Formats: sequence, structure tokens, C-alpha cells
Amino acid sequence: MKKLALVSGVFLLCVSLACSAGAASFEFVMGKASLESSGNNLGLYLEENKDLRNSVFELEENRSQTIFLGNIHTDKRWTGFTDTENVEAVIGFLAPGHDQVMEGQSGGTWTWSWYGGFIPVPEQGWELSWANPVENPAYVSFAQGGLFSIGLENISFAGSFSSGSGSAPLWAAITLHTAPVPEPATMIMMGVGLIGFAGFLRRRRQGR
Repeated sequence: MKKLALVSGVFLLCVSLACSAGAASFEFVMGKASLESSGNNLGLYLEENKDLRNSVFELEENRSQTIFLGNIHTDKRWTGFTDTENVEAVIGFLAPGHDQVMEGQSGGTWTWSWYGGFIPVPEQGWELSWANPVENPAYVSFAQGGLFSIGLENISFAGSFSSGSGSAPLWAAITLHTAPVPEPATMIMMGVGLIGFAGFLRRRRQGR
């Protein structure tokens, strides 16, 4: 009977310690990414990364993961300084269940480059700056005290007149700051294991 109690206590203790150690990481499951603009000056839209949905990655605390969300396009062939609009990206997470809204502002650019060092060539393009770039990410709290952040890389695209408006990749940096704490059942299991193990040690000392 004593051996059974010892084995049970040690087993519960090991299982609970394993669960507790695993709480230092979290498994993210990605959902859908989308982009909307408030005007038609640039008409930016996102061609979503088809491999993004349902993709899974695990992060330890204070570790980051860079995610390719897709390519941002505009069908406008020529842009200028007056082409400005507000944009809104939505990044979905199946785990944790959360849709993060990221706001930004886009604008057309126009400049000159020098071909061969002396022939002026016009260049046009566009820029997209986020309210929460990688260096100033948005923080998201989720179940059991978990905390992660997400920031988007700012985009700057420039091309010659003949190249049109082109496209540019959109990347997100995700960092896990605090993993969820163990669930109550795990804590109870740990407590039972410790109590059983402590009882065995006590009986063993008394038997000496």
C-alpha cells in the first residue's frame, strides 16, 4: 500500500512538474489576414499568404517569430504626393482566439533617380507606415495571464515609370512575453503529488 502511495505521488509530481515546465511556451495557430483602405487614392489590397491559415508555431517566453502575411498591391500605375489613405489590417489568431486590428497610413511618393549618373529618370512609389511597427508593437492579453505583442514592418516601394506601381511584402513580428499560467487542475495535481510524497517521507522517518 505504501509503495502504491509512493508511486502515485511521484507520478503525479512528475506529471505536474512537466505541465508546469511546458507553461513557459505557447502554441500559436494563425488565422486569416486581410487589409482594407478608407479611400481609393492608392487602392491598396492584400494578396494573403495561402500557407498562413492554420499554420502552427510554438514560442517560448521572450522569443519572437517573423510571419509573412502576404503581398500588398495597388493597381494604380502612377502615384503622387496627394495619394494618401488610411489602411487597416486584421491579423487573425485561432489560438489564442483573437483578431488583432492594426492601423496605418499610406501615401504616394515621387522622386528622380539618375541613370548612368547623368540621365534623370522619374521614380514613383508608395509608403505604408503602421501605428504599431515592429519597434513599437501592440500588446495583447489572453487567457490565464498570457501576453504577446505584434508589430508590422513599415513598407516603402519605389519603381520606375515603366514598372508601374508594383507590390511589396507584408511581415509581422510576434513575440511571446508571458506564457499562460498552469490551469487549476494542474496546480491541484501538483499539490496532491507533493502531499503524497511528503507523507511517504514522514512515515519513512517515523519507521526508523
